[in-house]
Amino acid sequence: MKFADMVKNIKEFGFNTYEAKILSYLLLRNEATAPDMSKNLEIPNTKIYYVLEKLINKNYIKKREISPAIYYIKNKSNFFD
Repeated sequence: MKFADMVKNIKEFGFNTYEAKILSYLLLRNEATAPDMSKNLEIPNTKIYYVLEKLINKNYIKKREISPAIYYIKNKSNFFD
């Protein structure tokens, strides 16, 4: 599945564009840092951490507390059932 199609499909479940981009990216890459996602997804650095925390609080992603922090999908099966 193409990245753009994945983003579109995830948005249909009520996620905003930034959330859908991050979730799609993590589903494809397994894990990533905030600066990596900000650069590759064209999400402003000022917004990336807010969106990541929002997804953590909703239990969609987790953060590995190392430097730099690594983000990953909590349970991929939630997106493929």
